[in-house]
Amino acid sequence: MTGEQSSTEEFSAPSSTIDELAEKLQNAERIVPSENYQAPTPASEESQQYESDMVTPTLAEIYASQGEYNAAIQAYEILMFSQPAKAPEFQKRIQELQRNQMEKDGLI
Repeated sequence: MTGEQSSTEEFSAPSSTIDELAEKLQNAERIVPSENYQAPTPASEESQQYESDMVTPTLAEIYASQGEYNAAIQAYEILMFSQPAKAPEFQKRIQELQRNQMEKDGLI
């Protein structure tokens, strides 16, 4: 056949190759879980602090500009605790974002 082979001819593997693969799989070393395996623990306070350090007013405003008002509100709430001196400013912005979210949801 020139250029036109049936799909079964094109993709069929020789049975000896399949048999070799089956034999290798039968003889493969088994992976056995450790008896004293412990699942990972939840994030520590230190890693949570690191995550809150990654939240910035810029990130909150990016969320707001994308219409992700709830994410922006959550970011500002985190910022209120990590930057208490700016809490009144953040609280004001949270109220604006809550109003925007309500408008988006058609509640006002």
